[in-house]
Amino acid sequence: MKTLKLLILTAATLTLLGSCEGPLEEEIFSQLAPSTLLTSEEGMSSLLNSAYANAHLQNVAAAWSVPYLGGNPAGELWGAGGSIESLWVQLQDFTWGADHSQMSAQWSTFYAAIRDANIVLDNIDNPDFGSDFVALTTAEVHFIRGWCYSQLYNLFGPVPVYLSSLDDPLQAKASEADMLSLIESELNLAIDGLPTDAAFGRGTRGAAMGILCKHYLNVRRWQDAADMAQDVMDLGVYGLEATYGEVFSMDNEGNSEFIWALTKSPTAGVNAQNALTYPPDYPRPYANNGVFAARTYLFDDFVNSFDPSDQRRDLIVTEWVSTGTGATITGLGMDQLFPAKWAWDPGSVGWMAGNDIPMVRYADILLRGPRP
Repeated sequence: MKTLKLLILTAATLTLLGSCEGPLEEEIFSQLAPSTLLTSEEGMSSLLNSAYANAHLQNVAAAWSVPYLGGNPAGELWGAGGSIESLWVQLQDFTWGADHSQMSAQWSTFYAAIRDANIVLDNIDNPDFGSDFVALTTAEVHFIRGWCYSQLYNLFGPVPVYLSSLDDPLQAKASEADMLSLIESELNLAIDGLPTDAAFGRGTRGAAMGILCKHYLNVRRWQDAADMAQDVMDLGVYGLEATYGEVFSMDNEGNSEFIWALTKSPTAGVNAQNALTYPPDYPRPYANNGVFAARTYLFDDFVNSFDPSDQRRDLIVTEWVSTGTGATITGLGMDQLFPAKWAWDPGSVGWMAGNDIPMVRYADILLRGPRP
């Protein structure tokens, strides 16, 4: 019987092979289809959305790197446990290399956004596109590139610059002067072309101003930073929340203090901050909240530097009760205080949460604005 089945299978295979007249045609889905994607406003909008997704660091590794690339080298945070521990140590000790996963994730994801934005700009000159669509899309491309290049510069200094999808891929890095000029030019073009209001997560005039304000501050152009901060204030569209906690509340996302934020959801560019902060026996408010073995701690010295009346102290866990042993665990005095500003997401999917990450807040602008 086995022999008969084998003969039948062999005959069927030979019949199929014999019926083919030439090589099989394979449909490729991993390449752009210019005839449809780049010749309609709908297709171009889809590609622009891809650029936005990368600009929002919706790559998983890049998504959780933001607080650590800032907090660990600054001496605010340290970490223990889990496979990410060695990465934290490298950030704390300034021993990271080009292969550091968080650094490489930022590099590749920001450049992916620039690539997509460049393809849009290379194909925007189409007589079938409406003039308003062309103007707004072009301004959004400049916004995305200005944001991404400003962040790459913050992390790496001058980097290779690509302004077209046709550029030589082996570009040398730009000079310091050219890099700074490009960032300023891109953001000013965005300021000139973007609306004051847009769907949350898209570029706006205020967001471009806020990013440029922080860029000026980072390159020590103090008066330019103050002037740009004043321009943001003069828009009259942003304000402070009543309490520090409300800024990060899940019920208050997209609030008036958010000028530019990285949008997150449990399924797109997730925020893993809480999962990387609390231990498995920490009391979590929702059954669907998940954590890793990794923990994120604040140093005592950093927390003690706050004024006693500082509202940020209200969102720092100094002691907690283990769900496993029932014991009270004290972190103060042990350099093991938990940063608790990120609210637990009731809609999380395990460790994957949807807390948006503000990159420019109105509070930042007020601190950088002109002094009376």
